[in-house]
Amino acid sequence: MKKLLVAACLVATFSGQALASEEPSLSDKLAPKVEQLAKSTLSWEGSELPAYGEGTPEITVLKITIPAKAQLPLHEHPAINAGVLTKGQLTVITQDKVAGKKELKMKAGDSLIEVVNTCHYGRNEGDEPAEIIVFYAGTKDQVVTTPSKRCV
Repeated sequence: MKKLLVAACLVATFSGQALASEEPSLSDKLAPKVEQLAKSTLSWEGSELPAYGEGTPEITVLKITIPAKAQLPLHEHPAINAGVLTKGQLTVITQDKVAGKKELKMKAGDSLIEVVNTCHYGRNEGDEPAEIIVFYAGTKDQVVTTPSKRCV
C-alpha cells in the first residue's frame, strides 16, 4: 500500500510538470487579453469624482488631436471623463482658484481620469501631434467641455 501511494505521488508530480511544459491550447491562444488602464474614485490630481448627473445617461467618445507645440485653451468638463493618450505626449495643467496649479506629463499609452469642474488646459510640447481618446459619462445633451471664464 505504501509503495502504491509513493508511486501515485510520483506520477502526479511528473505528470503535472509534463502538462505545465506543454504549449498553450488553441483556446488559450485565442483568449482575449484584458488590461485595466485606469480605475479610481479620484481624478488624476487627487480630487474626488462627483456623483453622476440626474437624467438620461449619455456616453460621448472623442478622438482629439493636438498639433505639435500647441496649447489648448483653458477649459473645464462638467461630466466625468477619462482618456488614453494613443500618440505623442501631452502635459495637462490645472489652473484653478480652488485646486491650485498641478501638472501631469503623459506619453503614448498613458491613461488619465480627468478633472471635473476644474480649470485646466493641455499642452503638446512634442514635435508630433498628440492624440487622445476621451470617454465622457454625462447626461443627454450635456456639453462635455466649456471655456473657463471663471478661472482667468
